[in-house]
Amino acid sequence: MKAMELSGKTVLIVGLGASGLAAARFAHARGANVVLNDKAPAEKLPKAVALATETGAELLLGDH
Repeated sequence: MKAMELSGKTVLIVGLGASGLAAARFAHARGANVVLNDKAPAEKLPKAVALATETGAELLLGDH
């Protein structure tokens, strides 16, 4: 099976539970520009905020 080519592409991850964070790490490791989205505010998602800080991902959080 061919590996997923994400380098240089923008990937939107909706929902930042355990699987969303894993998907974000996967996409980032393959060179994607990652956008993280969740309806919860930043105060309730410290792992997502830390991941965004580590990877340079864009965060779209809270009621929007």
